[in-house]
Parts: sequence; structure tokens; C-alpha cells
Amino acid sequence: MTNGTDILLLIDNDPIAALTSNDFNCEVDVKDITSKDSAGWRECKPMKKSFNGSANGFIKGVGINLVKSSENLANATNWNKGTNTITTNVADDAFGKKTADLITFTSAHITQSISNVAIADYVTFSLYAKGSGTIIIKVQNLDYNSTQTITLTGTLTRYSVSFKSDDGNLVSVEIYKGTATTATVSNMMVNIGQTALPYTRSGYTFDELYDLQNNGTKITMRISDQIDGNKQYSGYGYIKSLKHTDPVEDTSTFTCSIEGTADLSKTTI
Repeated sequence: MTNGTDILLLIDNDPIAALTSNDFNCEVDVKDITSKDSAGWRECKPMKKSFNGSANGFIKGVGINLVKSSENLANATNWNKGTNTITTNVADDAFGKKTADLITFTSAHITQSISNVAIADYVTFSLYAKGSGTIIIKVQNLDYNSTQTITLTGTLTRYSVSFKSDDGNLVSVEIYKGTATTATVSNMMVNIGQTALPYTRSGYTFDELYDLQNNGTKITMRISDQIDGNKQYSGYGYIKSLKHTDPVEDTSTFTCSIEGTADLSKTTI
């Protein structure tokens, strides 16, 4: 039997944060073609097909993981990859999900700016990586930085680097080219503190979903358990509705619905 916890609704390869449930629906309009020759039975013909999805979850503020797109280096909104090439979902990550990305280095580094960091906070950047040669991970702000040179092996291993911020809200994290020409990386995380905390996935917040809806952004919706060899469903769509629910003395929640456009595909992960 399938565990529903494993199946996510993803938007452009990133999950929605703090999901409690999601669903996916396919429909076919049918035309009644019953005639005098139908021998008393209703007959019909399939016509227009459509699909949609919805998600429910908690309204999430600043989470444990401050990195955006923690499982998707190809998200150009959140990661500046320079001229480096990112091939997504090439291998299993540290948790058996096919989310690890392959970096083919052609320029110096890949970087993301991190907000919600206070002055004098310790910040730790961590990731899992494998390959051959070396890469460098860095966390920095205006005048100071801390780096860690990693000698890659054929086993996906977690590495981290820590840094004390001297100026809040100006921290960035970077993955630098060393001697490696390629590297497989996954499960990026930034947390407050001097050590790497257990990995927590980041994802789209309510505010980011609102921006997608308000701007009329065409998205890719994917229903997947991200397990190699299993099936997944994906197609283009638009965020049709968002609902923010705030009960007295209880947790704020949201509901999001996505209306598909054009065709739906079924592929093997």
C-alpha cells in the first residue's frame, strides 16, 4: 500500500511547505449519444479531458531551513548558478528520494542570499555531496566569510560550514568549484546555530503562492513520491484559488487549488 505522506504536490520541482494533505483529480467530459438503437441503455462518448490539484497545510513563517529551493538548484529565482549547468533529479538524495542535482562547473560558484539572519547569529550551511575532486562551500556577508574545502568521494556525504554574522540580513551561501568538474549535491540547508541541524525540506510558502497567483504565472504541477522507478504525473497549470484560514486560538492554515491547462503526462521517475 502507498503511504500518502510520501506523495507530494510540487510546483516547478519545489514542494509546497508545511503540507498536511494534497490531492489530484482527472476528469473527462462525456457526451450523451443514446439513440433508439441503444436497447434501453445510456451510451456516451468521451470528450474534453482536464485535471486539477489542491493542497492544504499550515501557514509557515520562517522555518528551520532558511534556504529556498533546498532540493532544486535549477530554480533561478532562488539560486544564482552563473554559467554552470544544473541537471535536476539525477540520483537519490540522502533520504532515498530522487532529488539530487548534478552540477557541471563552467564558472566559479552557485550562490543564494539568505534573509532572516540577525547580527551576531551563528549560521550553518550544509549539503550532501559526492563525486571526485574538490568543491568549496562558503557562508559569508559584507567583510567576513568561512569556507570548507571538501574532498568528494563516491558516497553521498553531509558536509557543513559555520559562520558568525557581523551584519544581519546580508548573508549568502555559495558552492564553489574546486578541482571537480562535476558534483552531485542534495538537501541544502541553512540553519541558525554552530552545527548542522537534522535536514528539513524547504518549499513554497503562502506568500510565494500568492505571488504566483497574482502574477498569473504558468507553473508545472507534479504529483510524485520522488522514488526512482515509480510513476509520476505532471502538467502545466495556474493557481486558481488561495484561502487563508485563521481560527481563534488555533493554527492558521491554507488551501490552494491549481487548474491544469493542456495535456497531462505520466512518466517514470
